[in-house]
Amino acid sequence: MRPARENRWIGSRRCWGAQSANFWILGDSATRIKHQGRYVYQLLLDNALGLAIIRWLARLPGEHIVITSKAACVTIREAVPDHLKALVRRSYTQVQTVADFGDITADVVKITVYDEQGRCLDLRGQLGEFDDEAYIVASDQQWIDIANAGVHKGTTVARLQQLVGAGRHETLVFGDGLNDIELMVCADFSFAMRNGHDETKDAAHFITRSNDEDAVMHTILQLFALQRQGA
Repeated sequence: MRPARENRWIGSRRCWGAQSANFWILGDSATRIKHQGRYVYQLLLDNALGLAIIRWLARLPGEHIVITSKAACVTIREAVPDHLKALVRRSYTQVQTVADFGDITADVVKITVYDEQGRCLDLRGQLGEFDDEAYIVASDQQWIDIANAGVHKGTTVARLQQLVGAGRHETLVFGDGLNDIELMVCADFSFAMRNGHDETKDAAHFITRSNDEDAVMHTILQLFALQRQGA
């Protein structure tokens, strides 16, 4: 199972306190950028398109669950089994249940599909009808992310670079999933995790240790140490 998909906005405040006020935070699978308490970039799925995709997912075989992200919370169906509701609540801070997704009237930040049987790569192949209207990626065997067309980690990081005036040579990124491939090409310092997907490692400039070894933290600390030595 992939690491928890906790709400990045709240998670950053918990970890960094007042320092997080000036952070630029990419959340919801990098579909939005938040800075100083407000969204400075977001490109949402139109409500009608989002519901059309959800209805299509409901017709596909299997016991996958659909998680719909809205502006303030995520939504799941009331019929979702309790152990999967618990999984969602471990990953998101605000969870709403509905009898039917048709009750959603707002535009959709993103749609997430989880299949505990690990069939998401096959499910992704059955969503080709929407390829021209949405960005759809199976990040691994258990998860699919669906966002507006052209919205992925790579485009959002590129937008952040424009906002802060940073270049590729000033950008450091990490990734392990298939939804990180576009991210790897945005930075001169792109690191894939040793236990990541081969396609992601092929796209990265460097390979670092695994997620289980706190590789992101260790790599950043090593880079800081090199920076101090060169000062």
